Amino acid sequence: MKDHGRNKHSMKRVDDNQLFQAVRLQTWFRDGKERYWVVDESRQAEGMQATHQLIRDVGEQSSDDVSEEEQASNQEGDAEDQIIRDIEQWKEAAQERRLTLLAKPAADELDPWLRYTGWNEVLQESQVDIIQTYKYAREPEEKETKLQRLLRAWDRILERCLDTLANMDHKDVLKWWASPKNEVASQHPFELHQSVQSVHKCSAVWQRFICYMMRTATVDWEDDTETGVEFTHAQWQSIQQIHTHLQTEPNNEDDQDPLLTAELMRLCMLVVMQDTSKIGLYESPLMHYLAVRGIDPLTKSLYPPLAYTPILGRVLWITRLLMLEIAVPLEPWPELRLQSKEDIESIPERIHKLRRTHLCEGSFSPTSSILSQLAMGKKYNQLHESPANIHWSRDEQTIYYLGMGVELEKVREMCHDLIGLLQRLLYNLAFDSELPMVDLSQIVDSMAWNTKFRQSEYSFINHVKNRERTDVGYQYLLKRARKGSKEWQLLQRAGDGSYKWNDSQKQAYLNQERQFLRKLMVTLHVTGGQPARGPEIGSIKVSNSVYSARNIYVINGQMCFLTMYDKARKRRGNTDYIVRFLPNEVSQVLAQYLIYIRPFGRALDQRESEYLFGDNRGPWAGEELTQALSKATSKGLGVRLTVQSWRHVAIGIAVRHLLRASKTWEKDDEEDEGEFAEGDDEEELEQNTFRHIMVRQSGHGQRVAQAHYAVDGAFLHRLGPELITAYEQASVAWHELLGLAQAEGKGKHGRQASQQLTPVGIKRERRESKHGVKAKALDGLRRIYGPQAQPRSEGQAAALQLVHQPPVTSIIVLPTSSGKSVLFFSVAAMAVDQTVIVVVPFTALVEDIVARGQAAGLHCKEWSYSNHYSSQELVQLLVVSADQAVSGQFLHEAKGYELNGQLAHMFFDECHVAFTDTSYRERLRELWKLRYLKCPFTALTATLMVELEDVLRDRLLIEDAVLLRRSTARPTIRYQVQDSKEEAASAVGLRLLERLLYLPDGKRGVVYVRSYATGDLISSALECSFYKARADDKGETLQKWAQGSGGWIVATGALGTGINIPGIIYVVHIDRPYGLTSFAQQSGRGGREGEG
Repeated sequence: MKDHGRNKHSMKRVDDNQLFQAVRLQTWFRDGKERYWVVDESRQAEGMQATHQLIRDVGEQSSDDVSEEEQASNQEGDAEDQIIRDIEQWKEAAQERRLTLLAKPAADELDPWLRYTGWNEVLQESQVDIIQTYKYAREPEEKETKLQRLLRAWDRILERCLDTLANMDHKDVLKWWASPKNEVASQHPFELHQSVQSVHKCSAVWQRFICYMMRTATVDWEDDTETGVEFTHAQWQSIQQIHTHLQTEPNNEDDQDPLLTAELMRLCMLVVMQDTSKIGLYESPLMHYLAVRGIDPLTKSLYPPLAYTPILGRVLWITRLLMLEIAVPLEPWPELRLQSKEDIESIPERIHKLRRTHLCEGSFSPTSSILSQLAMGKKYNQLHESPANIHWSRDEQTIYYLGMGVELEKVREMCHDLIGLLQRLLYNLAFDSELPMVDLSQIVDSMAWNTKFRQSEYSFINHVKNRERTDVGYQYLLKRARKGSKEWQLLQRAGDGSYKWNDSQKQAYLNQERQFLRKLMVTLHVTGGQPARGPEIGSIKVSNSVYSARNIYVINGQMCFLTMYDKARKRRGNTDYIVRFLPNEVSQVLAQYLIYIRPFGRALDQRESEYLFGDNRGPWAGEELTQALSKATSKGLGVRLTVQSWRHVAIGIAVRHLLRASKTWEKDDEEDEGEFAEGDDEEELEQNTFRHIMVRQSGHGQRVAQAHYAVDGAFLHRLGPELITAYEQASVAWHELLGLAQAEGKGKHGRQASQQLTPVGIKRERRESKHGVKAKALDGLRRIYGPQAQPRSEGQAAALQLVHQPPVTSIIVLPTSSGKSVLFFSVAAMAVDQTVIVVVPFTALVEDIVARGQAAGLHCKEWSYSNHYSSQELVQLLVVSADQAVSGQFLHEAKGYELNGQLAHMFFDECHVAFTDTSYRERLRELWKLRYLKCPFTALTATLMVELEDVLRDRLLIEDAVLLRRSTARPTIRYQVQDSKEEAASAVGLRLLERLLYLPDGKRGVVYVRSYATGDLISSALECSFYKARADDKGETLQKWAQGSGGWIVATGALGTGINIPGIIYVVHIDRPYGLTSFAQQSGRGGREGEG
């Protein structure tokens, strides 16, 4: 401090009392995280004097004016207010403390994984909380153009690295490169990931590391960074050099930035090749970044190993890729003095030298630390189980996955409908005529991989014994095409008598073939057995390729397909073959397509491909299957299932209805006892063979199946229906021993037994007022606002009656400030042992409703990822933001409420955002998922134009909703429009605001702007706060303004919906609002308590 005074302020030879001032400090923190507030004692003294004067004034009053009881009551009120202020101050500080980690928390606070990583010790050194620390590692924002330019340089580095990897034809080099051991090469070489998406994910992790370094590096090397990350002097110099390059425009017209690219490569080298032998684990910038990536921003906590190890794996792959480029680059890096592979004297010597020093376990390098954490994380992952995600209906005919109900009967109907549609499409593709049936029992085929069956382009169609039935080629349909049909005229005669293709008809035919293939893809996926992953279905080949065998066979008169793809195939280095047989009708459809339609289709588009599913862009993968499956399930099941969600549903159905039958299914083979291998346990094989086949078809192991797929929410972890049955059987045996055996109840399945142990399906009576709906609605209102409360208006009264005798779905449109929140408050107050859920679009609105609900005496809570309330803890009102309401986690828990008879009603407040805000909030496009919950559903809004009613009904799947609409006109509000003409709107607005600047005490005004630049200008001129949608402190800004003595605030449209703040007498829009709905919402903030 003295140095600063001398250097910056020329304060030489001054006393300490001239430099320093003694103050009183207060802190809420400890353990090296102290943050201090200066106590303003002068204000405290003034407050004390004012208090003493007030006491003297009160004491001089006569006893006739104020009774002793009233004085005592006033004193108690003041004391209570002070208590509330103290508690609120503590809660506010506690919220910040929760995001500030302690260096040494209590022993029971850390699980083994967190004790191993020691994240709390490194993250507590950050000068900001964990959420702010995490934001340093975010992807570049749109305005961060320099970071975007730097990441383009990274893309060029990555491209060069991938070229080097592709050019490395020495498998021995790549095996050594993949090995974490110093003395043993890996059996599997280091290679490109199986999918392009995996490479993108790896690159994205490293991109965020680059952003983290650029954001955290200080101007002076000796200064402390905000997050506590440390850089070597060479690393810091490289970062500063990159900043210098980014200040200048690139010289090359093609924007290659060679100097910037080379300097970024230098920084990457300095990071991955850092010697960590003399520093702590997290003094490496890379390891510090990985500790920051251990923060889960959604739950505001730290990641468990299952969610974190993929990040480690991606960084490990990138570090190996970079080190390969450093060791043997395809092209030289003269700026870094790296020779190309061709110029290196001894590749083995260089390979072993670099990997021993930088890539192996125990090499005192960042990669060594990553390998250690990855190994420990995998160890803990083996003990991990996914959270429950399914429920079953009581009759076991409906499975609920994340709240979505799938009825088994509808699954059967969907399969029949798909097959019928395929048959109709085949009829159309055959030019409106029947195709000959294929007698599959006469088809000769084999899975043998010998010379006869491994020829390129071979399939069962080409087998010599099948040619009479199958080898018809494209000529079969070409003859029909010449004749044409009512729908198809593919050929047209030219003037010289020759034929040529009708291009529009030709394209229409190919489009219908693609439609058929999408439906066939879904049908194979659903009917073939336990479902494969999307890429597995996409890998099906009709005939042999140069590289691998076909996937479609005819075995014992049935079509079947064999998949060889799985996501761990490259890592394991071997191939698992999974066979799925098709039903007879599907077999026939597939055979007819392959024999008659496909040859003609390929002759039309002249596409050369062995893949069954694909187009000119190549074979289809997961995205096409997900889109087709979503459409099919949405139509057939009433819910939209992706490939992943269908896997959960199918596995859950198999566990519940097929694995129970396994013993019966296998008893047919009990006579063949001599076929067992020596040492096999017959009983074990009998019980497990069917289960093994089911698990193998689903493409995972039994441990993964039990821990991660279709985890039943009706049971505790590892206490499933089979174990419940075992416990029941043991208990029954004990009862029989004691002579207490029941005459009934023996031999129940696990689910039936579990019903005796859990509250599932318990019916609860809902009390009805004997005075009818009107009295019940009034009773609910008075429970909230007192015994004399009455509806504000006729519209509110009608709405109260509607929600207290609700239809299945309803829409209520009432003006702003008309008291729509009373509707769900009153329903919650009347609910008996039930919960009312309110979905709202903004976090600020969640907090507002929770605060008002609690003030009204309701047991009201907010639902969030980190703050769950299971069906065993009932609350009257559960408030959830719209983004979280469509998550699988929330829908699963809400479905539990429903199945337990505990879900009374669901409200969606400010429902207009379902079509106004979806352009920039993608999760709002999924609000239709709320309809999976079977309970009364009411949508509330003040801004729903008649023309948009059908849009809202469509977006929320409430086509038959009852509509209650009242005029939204506000007679106490006056409107004025000024045309800025050629002048800037902000200039005109400022002149208007100068006339309105001084507001009466306690009154407020809002200025809405469309851009941050305009907002900054207006807020600076008015000397007031600016409420921004993306600002981290927007909640504090709003609270300070709302609880203050009045005044102006500048805001974006984010302040426009649902916020209930009294005293607003002016609402000014600078420039046009984004739409009439936004204008109505924003102008509706004013006059909410009748102000004119």
